[in-house]
Amino acid sequence: MAKLAALAALPVVATLAVANTSMLVVDVKEGGPSGHRIVVPVPLFLAQAALNLAPAQATRTELPEEALETLTRSAGLLDALADCPDAELIRVEDGEQTVVIEKAGDLIKVSVDGRREQVRVNVPIGVVRDFVASRDSRELRAADVVAALKQVSNTDLVDVRDGNDHVRVYVW
Repeated sequence: MAKLAALAALPVVATLAVANTSMLVVDVKEGGPSGHRIVVPVPLFLAQAALNLAPAQATRTELPEEALETLTRSAGLLDALADCPDAELIRVEDGEQTVVIEKAGDLIKVSVDGRREQVRVNVPIGVVRDFVASRDSRELRAADVVAALKQVSNTDLVDVRDGNDHVRVYVW
């Protein structure tokens, strides 16, 4: 009887574990009357586990010396940026496109508006700060990026609209 109860509890425990974790969601909608929609939710702990098991050459790259120096210097900048008030940092308009970079709360928001397309990228400052602080080698590992995303919730990372097509990547 105890074995049966344990087996019955497994789906409940698995469901609670997945429900209690952050998910990276990729949502792709094709425009038009026969457009398709694909939604791929990926629990971040599963993505990190898979990346840790994958061959190193497929999930890691060595950073060039210049990139490593830039990361090292950016730590102080990120701290100052996190502490500064919300503001528009950069605006570029050329008649065809408008690009705006702003600090809003704990995000750096990049917006690009063109004639047909709109691109929104939200970069959580805390994720970048933690990622930069954890650099102890020249190696960039995809698993480290996924691990850093675990502290984010309910955040759109990327939102791209081109005509009737729409791609959204967010952490839920």
